Amino acid sequence: MTKRNNAPAGKPKTMTVGESWRVGDDYQSKKIDEHFKHVKHKAYEPMTGVVPDNFIVGDSVDYGVMNYSYMKSSYSAFMGYSFLANLAQKSENRIACEQSVNEVFRRGFKIKSNSTANDRLGVISQIEDSFQSFGIDGHLKSLGFKAEAFGNAFLFVKLKGDENELGRDLLLDSTKIKKGDLEGFRVIEPMWTYPQGYNATDPMRHDFFIPQSWFVLGKQVSASRMKSLVIYSVPDMIKPSYNFGGLSLIQMMLPYVNNWESVRDDIPKIVNTFRTYILSCNMEGYLQSKVEFDRRLDTFIYGKDNHGILAIDKAQESLEQMNTSLAGLQDIQSEMLRLICVPSRLSVTSLTGSQPSGMNASGEGEREAQHENIANKQNNIYKPIIDWILKIICLNEFGEFYDDLFIDFNPLDELSDTELAEINNKKADTYVKLVDADIINPEQANKALAADKHSGFNGIKYEAVDLYPDEDLVREEKDA
Repeated sequence: MTKRNNAPAGKPKTMTVGESWRVGDDYQSKKIDEHFKHVKHKAYEPMTGVVPDNFIVGDSVDYGVMNYSYMKSSYSAFMGYSFLANLAQKSENRIACEQSVNEVFRRGFKIKSNSTANDRLGVISQIEDSFQSFGIDGHLKSLGFKAEAFGNAFLFVKLKGDENELGRDLLLDSTKIKKGDLEGFRVIEPMWTYPQGYNATDPMRHDFFIPQSWFVLGKQVSASRMKSLVIYSVPDMIKPSYNFGGLSLIQMMLPYVNNWESVRDDIPKIVNTFRTYILSCNMEGYLQSKVEFDRRLDTFIYGKDNHGILAIDKAQESLEQMNTSLAGLQDIQSEMLRLICVPSRLSVTSLTGSQPSGMNASGEGEREAQHENIANKQNNIYKPIIDWILKIICLNEFGEFYDDLFIDFNPLDELSDTELAEINNKKADTYVKLVDADIINPEQANKALAADKHSGFNGIKYEAVDLYPDEDLVREEKDA
């Protein structure tokens, strides 16, 4: 005999769809607009103290038109330096920014001369020592990291007695920079700067949308004294909203990192719910006493381990175990990790330090694509700034600049011992042919070998060997 339920019949129960299952375009657009309404295109507003109190900030760009045509991309406007600074603390973002710069300077660069009339070995050696004493390597890496993280960064040159000339152009000649004038370099983050003015009327001029002077916490500084490093530039129309910087790598990585974090956090939850127990019982009887039912389940959970035991009614109860399939989780995780590398164009091995397994594991093709991207950054983005540093240091050391000096980045690929031996063998054959053809003399070939640190004869001195004995000595030996 069962107890009749005399309660009035209510509305039939239906399954409700949670918000995460709603995929309508209108719903998603509203969610995106609500979440990112504070990062739509607008005039950049500097922090208090960056510009003088009587200076009017802003620009004349019609951001209303741009925001009206706002695309569904959630990350197409400048997010602000404070927001980027917070995101820079995430390990995925920080490692990507640091590794992008480390790859640029991993093999270093050399100072070379293309002069055939002058021996610049002593000059180059002194300049290299000066590069080290002024910490140029550290400054360049710090500059690159901040440019990757914030979209822009500045390298400021500090000269002795320049406090009253910061707003004037710095000419790179011996009249402005004399021997011993250089005090050092400083890396300045972009949030402390604001453009004093720029050409927005004549696109045919070289300085179109390029500020020629900046405010740095209230001080006006000529752009010739602080070089700007922008790695991912933006169109002219939105440069003012980016404080004349560029896209941040962190901003470009944001959707990929969000997806990766979602997968990374969900996988442990799936593993935690890997095993589910199903207890078949007389639910109608148990529901008459909810307290007793809860106590029954608590008893089951309490004894659910390798040393526990559970007693059930074999006539009315049965126990089953259901396991969630974990197949494909590793592939999904590997794919999400690989997609994080898309904005930075680093390989998974370079970004994470380990070789992934599963689908689309990093290989030789990815490394070649990475080296191609790094070489482009070296020659087109970093080299102009290093050339500027080279001129300043050369003027500081010698009072003049030698036009034959230039910067050359070392090859990114590391050669094996076998490959190096083959290259040196070909070089040796080339030197022999050139000497035999009287194109170069043995001493010149020796200098080439001595300057090549991979030749195996780096630094050796030339000593002429007389292959033909003196004729008088030969005649005396014959007479004897």
